[in-house]
Amino acid sequence: QVYKEIDGLHFSESAFRINNGFTYPNGTGLMQLVSPGDNNLYIRLLNLDGTLTPLNVSLDCNSYCLKHAYPLNDGYVFVIVTQSEKKSVYGMLIDWSGQVLQSNITLTGIADYDYRYLTSNAKANVDPDTDFIVVTGDRDTVSWKIFNAPNSTGITELHNGILGNDDKILQGYEIFPTTEGGYGIALLKSVSAFTQDPRISQTFSSSPQWLLYVTFWQPDSSEFDTPRIVWQNPNPLAISSIIGCEVDLDGSGYFCLVLAPAGNAWEYVRVAFLSSGSVTDINVVVVNDANKTTMHGIRQLPYGGFLSIEQITEATIKRYDSTNDQSQRTVQQIIGDLDDLIKNKYYNAFSHEYPTSYLDETYGFVRTANSWEVYKFKLIGLFAGILVLLIIYFFARWKYPEGQSFHIVKIALILADLSLDVAFVLLSAKNVPKIHIPRLLTVSYDTIPFLSLVMSSIILISNIIGHVYGGCIRWKEKERGHSIPKEEILAITADVQEDE
Repeated sequence: QVYKEIDGLHFSESAFRINNGFTYPNGTGLMQLVSPGDNNLYIRLLNLDGTLTPLNVSLDCNSYCLKHAYPLNDGYVFVIVTQSEKKSVYGMLIDWSGQVLQSNITLTGIADYDYRYLTSNAKANVDPDTDFIVVTGDRDTVSWKIFNAPNSTGITELHNGILGNDDKILQGYEIFPTTEGGYGIALLKSVSAFTQDPRISQTFSSSPQWLLYVTFWQPDSSEFDTPRIVWQNPNPLAISSIIGCEVDLDGSGYFCLVLAPAGNAWEYVRVAFLSSGSVTDINVVVVNDANKTTMHGIRQLPYGGFLSIEQITEATIKRYDSTNDQSQRTVQQIIGDLDDLIKNKYYNAFSHEYPTSYLDETYGFVRTANSWEVYKFKLIGLFAGILVLLIIYFFARWKYPEGQSFHIVKIALILADLSLDVAFVLLSAKNVPKIHIPRLLTVSYDTIPFLSLVMSSIILISNIIGHVYGGCIRWKEKERGHSIPKEEILAITADVQEDE
């Protein structure tokens, strides 16, 4: 759905706008609305059925308040409020019904912070039902606190600490949950005094001007480990910033994207590293934007590549309908491509990634067969054969009531069974060692059951044919008005069996 107005809050340049948006583990969306000069908190939950749930909270702010809402586990919202008048920062816990469960939660552990540069952020654990972290920092120090996952009674502080101060200036930081259930913090710092502009001084300094540190907290620890340098830049000409940090594609490490100066332009540098601090890769993300100033974020896609978050220059919302372009690959073509990739996985990236390396290259990518499409003609043939036999049986029964009509069905079933047995031995016996055709040439316990089956089928068919033949003779003699002695009939039947 497209909303131009939400619960009477009209979107325009001078009215409400969406400040940020997040998604809960169950798929529910969270939107925070802000308006210039309005210090109240406006949150909208976008439910899975497309409806909106308003959460409006009044804040005690005499002057401007900076508000940021963050999703935790399902059912709860954590809000960080920064008051310019009181120069304080505190947290609020709100449930999805709009009830404030806890307020005035102390967040920062910095005794004397510079309010002008104070920033705060919150991030839920990779398992949001365990805990979450809140980080605040100014130009000198970073303070962190870990709280348990909220419930109806509120939250409790579990751990806290200060990341050591040094002679560097903190320019930015990013929080990211780790795959082990902990947290990582990336710290972008600059030297306190930049070197002179090399274009003016005509001298180039190789001393690092920008440094990226990473530090990790593990679930069994009470402190973050010592920050380690994973990237540095000697360019003093412009301001760098962290775009974001996330878990790497294959889950084996992490990466951060840094907006770094490169001469008179900008570059998005991707720095990949492990929790030990070892750097695994550094490269530049190619962006089509010439001046690279409109991008506000970048996210790694699940199967490779990146999604850039840019400022829109056109407010018109467009809808594109499918034109069924025949040049697009069909489902069957895509299935064929996947089949080729899996069967040749040792020649592509499938063998290097954790989940795809376990795919069976001998099987490939095969769609689950439609049983009816596979067996319908065989089933139709089977039922048609049974129907023909039944028609012949009832016709013979009607024409000759005293005849042994059911022997027709018996002979057909015996012949069909024998044919299937022979076909199985000839076509599929190689998959069953005990009845493999070459082993039939020697007499062993494996061949006896098969030979017994063949002989018993022949004997049974002969007996039935002889019995039917004798019955036919008796019936014909009866039609002529006299009968043949039983001894002669048995002799004739025996002769027929010997001929067989």
